[in-house]
Formats: sequence, C-alpha cells, structure tokens
Amino acid sequence: MPETLTRPVRRPAAGGAASTSPAAPVAPPPARPLTPGDLAEVVFRHKWKVLLTPLLIMSAATAIILFAPRTYQSEAKLFLQVGRESVGLDPTATTGSTINLQQTGRDAEVVSAMEVLGSRGLIARVVDELGPDYVLRGGPAGEGPAESTITDALMAPPKWLINQLKSIDPVPAREEAIIQIEENLLIDSEKDSMVIVVQLDAETARGAQEMLATLVDLYKQEHLRIHRNPESQMFFAEQRKSLEKRLEEANEKVKTAKNRMGIASIEGRRMTLEGQLRVVEQEVYNTEQNLATAVARVDDLNKQLSTLPERMVASRKSVPNEGADLLRNQLYALQTRKMELKARYNDAHPLVKAISAQVDEAKKVVEDQSEQREETVDDVNPIHRELSLELKQQQSVMAGYQARLKTLDEQKKLIHGDLEQLNQHEIELDELDREVAIARGKYFKYAENLEQARIDQALEEERISSVSVPQPATRSEKPVSPSKLLVGLGAMLLAFGGTVSWVAASEHLNDRVRTTEDVETQLGVPVFAEVPKSKVHGRVLSS
Repeated sequence: MPETLTRPVRRPAAGGAASTSPAAPVAPPPARPLTPGDLAEVVFRHKWKVLLTPLLIMSAATAIILFAPRTYQSEAKLFLQVGRESVGLDPTATTGSTINLQQTGRDAEVVSAMEVLGSRGLIARVVDELGPDYVLRGGPAGEGPAESTITDALMAPPKWLINQLKSIDPVPAREEAIIQIEENLLIDSEKDSMVIVVQLDAETARGAQEMLATLVDLYKQEHLRIHRNPESQMFFAEQRKSLEKRLEEANEKVKTAKNRMGIASIEGRRMTLEGQLRVVEQEVYNTEQNLATAVARVDDLNKQLSTLPERMVASRKSVPNEGADLLRNQLYALQTRKMELKARYNDAHPLVKAISAQVDEAKKVVEDQSEQREETVDDVNPIHRELSLELKQQQSVMAGYQARLKTLDEQKKLIHGDLEQLNQHEIELDELDREVAIARGKYFKYAENLEQARIDQALEEERISSVSVPQPATRSEKPVSPSKLLVGLGAMLLAFGGTVSWVAASEHLNDRVRTTEDVETQLGVPVFAEVPKSKVHGRVLSS
C-alpha cells in the first residue's frame, strides 16, 4: 500500500481571511478491525526480523544438537522381598525383659530404602570406591567424547564463567564429585510397588553403568549392616544363659514343693481325691439305703416276735398213769393201817377216825385219776427262734451300717481336708508353675532369637539379604541428552514465539503515523484528503 501524506483542512476565518487554525476537536472514529492486508503490511515492514529470528534460533538449536556434551543414563531396579531385615531388635530390651519385634509397613520399608539409596554417606562411599576424578570425568580416562575445536570454542565461555563462579566458594574434588552424583541421581518407586527404580546420568555410558552398579552393591552391603546389630548374638547368648539358670531354679523349686507335698501333679492328685470322694459318697448313699432297709427289717421282726410264743408243744402221747398207781398203793397202805387200827381200837378212836378220813380222801383222789395220762414234750418255737436269729443278724447288720456310716463320714471329712490342702498346694504350685512358664517362654524366645541372630550373621557373611536386583545397572550407548526431539520442538516454539513477540513489541514501541486513523487519533481532527508520497507531490506540498 503506497504511503501518503495527509494534511489537515484549512477553514476560512471570520471576515474572509484564511486561517490555519485547526478545527474544533472531534471524537476519533472507532478503530477498524485488523485485516489480512494489515497483517501482511506488518510482516512486510518487519521482514528481516521475521527471517533472521527463526534462523538464529534454529542455528543455535542445531549447534546444541551437534556440539553439546552428551549425557548417558544407566538404570537399575531393586526388588525388596519380605525378609528378616523387616524385623528389628528393640534397643530398650534389657536382661530378663521381653524383646519387642516390630514389623514395619512395606511402604515405609520402600521409602526407607530410597532414603538410604540417596543418602550422602552412601554416595560418598561410591566416590571413595571409584575416585573423585573418575566421577568428575564421567567414566574411565580416555572414554569421554572426542575433542572438538568447535565444541571447545563454544563451551569455553560457559566453562570459564562456571569456573569463576566456583572459585568464589572452592570445594574439594571429592565434594564436587558427591554433588555431581546427587544432582544426576534419580530414585523413584510406583505406589504399592516393591520395585525401586534407580537412574544415574554421566558423560559416558560405561561410567554411568559402573557408578550405578557400585551404588547398588554398596547399598546391598549397607542394607545388611543397618538391619543387623553386631552385638545382638552376644546379647542373646548372655540372656539365654541367664534365663537357663533361672529356669533350672524355678524347676528345682517346683520339684522341692511337690516332694514336700507328696504329689506328682495337682491334676492327678485332684482326680484321685475326687474319685475317692465319689466312691465315699456313693458308699454313704448305699449304706444309708441299706441301713434304712435294716431298720425297717428289725422293726418288722420285732412286731412278728411280739405275736409269736417263745415255746410250743413238740409232741403228745398216752402212758400209764404212774401217779394214780402210786396213789392206789398209798390208799392200800392207808387201808391196811386202818384195818390195823380198827383191830386195836374202836371206831370212835381218834386214830381210827383220822385214818378213815385219810382213806376216804385217798379214795376220792384215786377215783379222779384215770388209768392213762397224756404226756407232752415242750420245745422252743422254731419260727420264733429263726425270727430271733434274723433279728440279731439284722441288728448286727444295722450296727455295721451305722459304724460304716460313721467311718465313711470321717473319711469324707479327711478327703475334704485333703482337697482343701490340695487347693492351697495348687495355689503355691500354680505360682511356681507360672514362674517356670515365664522362665521357659523367655528362655525359648531368647534361644530362638539367638539362633535367628546366628542365621542373620551367616547371611550377612554370605552377603544374602532381602534385596534382589531384577535389573542390574544397564549400559545404554544412546545419550539421553541433549534430546534432538525436545531441542527441535523447543527451537520451533521459541522461533515462532520469539518472532511474534519481537514484531509485536516493535509495533507497540513504534510511534510513527502511517494511516489516516493514526492522524485522526493523534490530532483529533478529521482527514478529508490524502496526498501520495512521491517526489512530485512532495514538491507541491513544499511550495
């Protein structure tokens, strides 16, 4: 679009004279929208900026890609298994106390391992193992990038500036090597994963691999060391010896107490006494039943004996009545005496009367006597005798039952006394058994821990731990930086953004008037005509 020169309109003044005074200010017209032509005009005006800015940026990116130092990355992966390292000895454990075993969470174990891997002490051991010069060179001598005059020339200013900054606070080579590894070391792990990914960047592929492999090897040794207590085996051995003596003393107390009590075991003695008590109680029950039966039998026998005669007729028989014969003989003798007295005396004589009376009496008695008499044999009643014998037997049995009940009652009291004493003995033995159980539990616990300490020591000597390396330190010959793709994309973005920003800034800072809109905006007067910019029109305007 050709440039034009604009002039404000001259208006006649009052009285007919021409006046060059500007017209009264008027409101500027509204800004018109930016058209593609306007953009093309802006691009044309800043054509050298649009061409040179991307060219310079892309040239710098090409130089970075071609001459920037290469960085190689080595990667290793560690897998944390569930092992003895998860269990630790409580440092507050003392003689005779129980050891607290604490199992940490798996996430905490991974975090702890990552902290140890990235610890300054472990990195310092890597530097001491390989040497500060090895770390600062990025690998063995002679395996670095080939020397290039262009590269050296390009890198000379940045190196000089970096050296000047370092000279402000100088540090030893060892410290510088440690800082370099810390800056180039990356340790990461996915959530809920037992795999730790370790990455290390260096100037050579071999150097990155060897430094990372050394770091992993030293970490495995450190992992064993920090999860082991070198004095634990001696500690457990002393504790086991002390607890073994304590256990022997507790067992000796139990043996002495049992010998004094005369029992082998509380449960065995209790079972014996309870068995005896059951037998006695059963015997008491049976004896009481038998005694009740015997008492009832005695009462029944007494009733039967009260109704039975003690003796009874055994036999009857008829025999001559010897008494009657004897009476007749006596009557005959009296009659003879009477005849003799009558021969001497008369009937009125007292002797005759007396003898006559005796004869009469004797006759009456003889007349009352029979020729035969019945003779009976009397004997003890056999039923009465049997019942009496049975009564005596039942009374004896009843007395035996009563005596047995008394004996059983005494036995029951003795058994109860033995049970009460056994209960006292049980309390005493229970306390002793608790001491034995505690001593035994501690003894076996410490013995197990001692064996565990021995196993751990053997594992440490053999360098066996719960850390496995599924992927050793890799050696990649492809550099990870500078990334050609990232440098190219960054250069293109920077070229586009830088060019646009430079052009926009130039347009914003340039106050030249180029269009009628700029005139009306700056002067506040309308423009009625435009004069094209040329030599002819310039001479006309200047005349």
